[in-house]
Amino acid sequence: MAWDNSTRGLDASTALDYANSLRVMTDISNRTTLVTLYQAGEQIYELMDKVLVIDEGRMIYSGPASEAKRYFENIGYYCPHRQTTADFLTACTDPIERRIRDDFDGPIPKGAVELEKAFRESESYQNVLRDVECYEKTLHETNHADAREFKQSVKETKSKTVSNRSPYTVSFFRQVVACTKREFWLTFGDKTTLYTKFFIIISNGLIVGSLFYGQSKDTAGAFSRGGSLFFSILFLGWLQLSELMKAVSGRTIIARHKDYAFYRPSAVVIARVLQDFPMLLIQVIPFSIIMYFLTELDVNVSKFWIYLLFVYITTICVTALYRMFAALSPAIDDAVRFSGIALNLLIIYTGYVIPKPQLISDYIWFGWIYYINPIGYAFEAVITDEFYDRNLACAPSEIVPNGPGYDNPAYQGCAFTGAQVGSLSVPGARYLEVSFNYARSHLWRNFGVVIAFAALYILITVVATELFDFTSGGGGVLEFKRSRRAKKDVEAAAQPTDEEKGPANEPASSSSSGTLDAGTEEKALKAISGSESIFTWENVEYTVPYERKFLNRINGYAKPGVMVALMGASGAGKTTLLNTLSQRQKIGVVGGDMLVDGRPLGTEFQRLVFLASLSLISSLTPVAVFLQCLTVLIADLGVLAFVSKWIFTMKQRLYGKHSSSQPSFARTVQYLGPKKLPMLTSLSNY
Repeated sequence: MAWDNSTRGLDASTALDYANSLRVMTDISNRTTLVTLYQAGEQIYELMDKVLVIDEGRMIYSGPASEAKRYFENIGYYCPHRQTTADFLTACTDPIERRIRDDFDGPIPKGAVELEKAFRESESYQNVLRDVECYEKTLHETNHADAREFKQSVKETKSKTVSNRSPYTVSFFRQVVACTKREFWLTFGDKTTLYTKFFIIISNGLIVGSLFYGQSKDTAGAFSRGGSLFFSILFLGWLQLSELMKAVSGRTIIARHKDYAFYRPSAVVIARVLQDFPMLLIQVIPFSIIMYFLTELDVNVSKFWIYLLFVYITTICVTALYRMFAALSPAIDDAVRFSGIALNLLIIYTGYVIPKPQLISDYIWFGWIYYINPIGYAFEAVITDEFYDRNLACAPSEIVPNGPGYDNPAYQGCAFTGAQVGSLSVPGARYLEVSFNYARSHLWRNFGVVIAFAALYILITVVATELFDFTSGGGGVLEFKRSRRAKKDVEAAAQPTDEEKGPANEPASSSSSGTLDAGTEEKALKAISGSESIFTWENVEYTVPYERKFLNRINGYAKPGVMVALMGASGAGKTTLLNTLSQRQKIGVVGGDMLVDGRPLGTEFQRLVFLASLSLISSLTPVAVFLQCLTVLIADLGVLAFVSKWIFTMKQRLYGKHSSSQPSFARTVQYLGPKKLPMLTSLSNY
């Protein structure tokens, strides 16, 4: 197994515990472990069996970890007292940090090429070759017994339904079962979202149902009754838009599980569908009960269950549609756009707002969308089930002729769609046939069509998740556009020169140094280091209600020219203290005294104090670019010009007049200290 910088951000004791766990895992499971560790201490280094040192992609040492230090000392490098072996080995590859033994006579290899050549000519390299030869000889003598035993063990652990060529050891059915359990754990682990969704469902059911409460049962309430049915089959499907974020955000984890041969992405798709069956059912039941009886639909057992059935399967179908768009979209923005457009088309071409006959005949160019609209089929099913056996009495306002003297029903009619001459009532089936071209006989056909659409969406999602992978391939490096001066520096660095002396050609001076006069420089320097105020804090406390006290009576002070290090284990409260001192806490209660020259802090203190975090600027950013970015955030253009000139001067002082190298952060701090810049920094790994 390979572990890349897995202890970054941990304190020293936690990092040692983590390295010990890797050592135990390696010994017990008898596996190969490759690790790259950030600032490994001596105790962590002693846990390693072998060490591989590389420089510019070249191997400059490989062998026992206990012999690495002696090897580099034998070729002329000096390890200072109390320097860890890991720091010494990496320092040997750095022209700035490596040190030469005073008592060593002879040529000392410098640079990656010379170090590689020296290693290949050493006895340590011959030991590596002998180890490889011995290993290959053992494999030949045993006829690769270990490999055959491993293959046999993998074959035995595989399910009988899994082919020998498949990297998966568990059958697809068991993968689906495991993923289904995982989906339920994820759902119940986020109870806030679950409770919020139930609150929205119940509250909207009560609100919208109350709007349709008391609607007329005659012809005046026929269209509004269809509106309550239309909202019923559409609302829960619309609410499932939240599945888009869940489907897109989980891609990275699913891709890793696929790479590790845990389970297929299609198993996750099927598992989510299986989870939908009970989860959507417990959402549909309270919503259907509220809407059905509050809107005073026909109180009939069979009609209610058909209504609930179609609301349920329509919600499943629309949820599958959203997940299909998520599987086919590279990002969440694309998925939201496609789903939003699709939802609008489904609403418009349902056949309710614009009746079906009008869609088919008058708007033929887009009327075909009705036939691929599952909501249209579901709406036809629920509305025909509600009206097919109803006999709608004609509303008084729709009786013609109407007025004084027109009171004989034999000579009156109803001005309503589907009404017959000489009748003051309209059969519900007749009304639907004339207005929407709907028939009750299509009920179970529509049920099958909605299920078929849901199955189609699920099938497309399964295929898309197996074929398309929109996850990014690892952490990318942040690149900056090169200026003309940077290109000249690269060209100058490419010339064959002595690595210890820097390039032969002197690069052009900083562009800012040529335009910055002495007065502007002095003004910029005062803008940075002009303050002589001392910041003190006493008995500082920070408490979050219903949680705990994160800071407990902290005292200290900081003055210009002094850098204070806040040290502690991970979670000790270093970042919390920095946020509290800079007046940037958003919640909780802050107590204690924070003073500047003995006076309480003013409202301008938060504006004057800048709190920098690694989350603001990439850790890969050079120190020069880092300082320029901070200057832009906290100062004006004059200060920016001063910092630009200082960076150029800093490089000359550290690496020589002709160097184009970037100053390290440690040397930057050493130079900034005398400039009277008060600094507070939190340290975890040092």
